[in-house]
Order: sequence, then C-alpha cells, then structure tokens
Amino acid sequence: MRKGFSLFESLISLGLTLFIVLGGMQFFEVSRTFFQRLKDRSEDRRAALAALDKIDQDLGEAGRDLAVPIGRGLVEGLAVGTARLTIDCAEKELIPAGDIQPGQTRVAVGGASGIKAGRRVCLFDELNAQVFRVEAVEGNALLLAPEAGALYRKEKSRLLLLSRVEYTMDAAGGIIRRRENGGGAQPLLESVSTLDTFFDEERNVVTVRLALRSNERRHYARTMFPKNSAPSFRR
Repeated sequence: MRKGFSLFESLISLGLTLFIVLGGMQFFEVSRTFFQRLKDRSEDRRAALAALDKIDQDLGEAGRDLAVPIGRGLVEGLAVGTARLTIDCAEKELIPAGDIQPGQTRVAVGGASGIKAGRRVCLFDELNAQVFRVEAVEGNALLLAPEAGALYRKEKSRLLLLSRVEYTMDAAGGIIRRRENGGGAQPLLESVSTLDTFFDEERNVVTVRLALRSNERRHYARTMFPKNSAPSFRR
C-alpha cells in the first residue's frame, strides 16, 4: 500500500499552490491599483469643484457697490481674458475727516487701520470721480496719487476702498493662481491641463471650464451669473 505523495504529486501540489498565491497577489495588486485610481479621481474631482466654488464666490462680489465708478468707466467690475479673470468690488467705505481740496494728496479718514500701500481707492460725487493709489499710510491718513483733481465735499462724496481678485493660469506649471489686492499669487488648483474662461456680456454670464492633467478628456465647468456686475443689479 502506497503511503504519502510521490515527488511528482508534491511538485504538482506545490505548483498549484504557488499559482494560487501568485494569482491572489496579482488580484490584490490590480484591486489596489483600481481603488487608488478611483481615489485619485475622486480627489481630483473634489479639488476641481472646490476651485470652481471659490471662483464662483469671488464672482459673486464682482462690481459690488461700484455702480457709479463702473458707469463712469473708472473700473470694470469684471474683466475676462484668455485664462484670466479680474474681479473688482468695494471692500468698504472710508469716511474722510473733511472736504478734499483740489491738489490734495493726504486724506485723513476713519477706518485707515489695516490698509496697506498699493491698494486703490475710488472717490466720486455727482460731478467728478477718480481712482487713486495708496502710496503710504500715516496713522489715520492716506497718502494718495495722483492728487485730487476737484473739490469733493464730505457730505456729497463717497470714498471706497477697492478690492481686486485676479485668477491666472500658469500654463507651464499647470497651476491656477489667485492673487488678491496685488499680493502674492497663491495656487488654487494644481496639475491643470487647460483653463477656459468665457464672458457673455449681453447676458452677463461667465463660464469657467477646466481639465486636469490626470484626465484631460474630463472637463469641469461652471456657468455663473455675477449679479452685482449686471447693469440692472448694480448698486
């Protein structure tokens, strides 16, 4: 009576076991790769949608409280170029301490704290309007350039601190960058393949479309209505 397995049978058994083990390892590797791709795609989708949400939020501010400056051609409120968005709004109103005289460059205001050189302010009344650059801040006074071109009565004029947000595409690096009030451009979204921006001025509708390098055939798009820049909504 034969006992145990022959060498041939043992080799076959070992081979089958090895085949099953290698097959299992291959299956787990394929599964791991598959789920990693799903995870990466999910993260890409979340990052792209978060970037569009931020752009949408900023577009909602475009032209806010700038009806007069936009109407007089001092600011645009919203400018759309090739892979570029420029968004202007009034951050807050500043109250001059008194009338602003022709030729004046130093203006004392309430709320000067926190304003930095390089910011822009808009001054206007029923007849005149100007945009100035803040050259320096001295206590509660702003040093402006150029000089005031007319007399602005305190009770009949408004002085607004302007805010500007810019979105640009660094094509070489594949990065959408966001710059606020002339500061450093911060990365909003990386590994971007394309960024397309469209502005239907008649309907006041902005469309932003982007694709990521991980899947250039998949586009993420958002159509937005920045109501504050629409003539019928301006205030």
